Amino acid sequence: MTIIIPAYKETAEHLDRILTSFESQTFVPNYNVECIFIVDGIRDTYDYLNGKLQTCKRFTYKLHFNEENLGIGATRDKGINLAAGEYITFCDADDALANDKVIKSMSKYKRSGQDWVIGTSLEERPPNGVVKQSNPLKFSAWGRLFKRDFLIKHEINTGGLRHNEDNVLCFLLNLFCEKPMVDDDEWYVYKHNNVDSITRRQEKNQSGFLKDRLVVIEYFYRIIVGLLSKYPEKEQRIRRLVPCFTKPFVGYVEGVLNNVNHGENLCLF
Repeated sequence: MTIIIPAYKETAEHLDRILTSFESQTFVPNYNVECIFIVDGIRDTYDYLNGKLQTCKRFTYKLHFNEENLGIGATRDKGINLAAGEYITFCDADDALANDKVIKSMSKYKRSGQDWVIGTSLEERPPNGVVKQSNPLKFSAWGRLFKRDFLIKHEINTGGLRHNEDNVLCFLLNLFCEKPMVDDDEWYVYKHNNVDSITRRQEKNQSGFLKDRLVVIEYFYRIIVGLLSKYPEKEQRIRRLVPCFTKPFVGYVEGVLNNVNHGENLCLF
């Protein structure tokens, strides 16, 4: 099993939190667990992790560094190619794994040969505490378990996108695996509305945020055209899925353009 963790400008507090969640796992599996940290161009983050990982013994830890900032999508895709595990799960560097649950579940789904399993996540929503949720259509790479060969066979990845990359990944997953299994155990702890996250930093630059969404729309158009040509038998399913996975960022673009129509000064280029 491989856990892929892209890292960027996370604080020491966040990095310590995720490492503690790994080292606190108590279930001893009869298979190897590797944790691949891929630092996306930030030398300070790499140096901090390099030092901390020297004392981490629970799993097999590997640390990679992108000399150039590739973005979250390309970094996750790189992790898929680097992974040695039969199954893959993603974890964001400012989140954490719930104790033992995904490790135990892995043993069960390895025997069944399931291609894709959706775990239940816990969301930290200060000041209201923790919320439990499970949603097969939720646009997130984390909190899922994927069979690596399944991803490779169907070319399921993020397309190297910097934004809304999870929408692309989950769209393709739902297209090629119509009935993923859902596990009621809490696998993942998501830090909701982390002001230091990549997404929150991006949202502060509205013109840049809009341009990024237009790139995603263009990419979705290109892959949909390609899929319809390659898999004509899946046309109805593609047409059903597209609105589910494009509505969030299409709605954002429409909202910004409406603001522009009402006199807001927005320079895209």
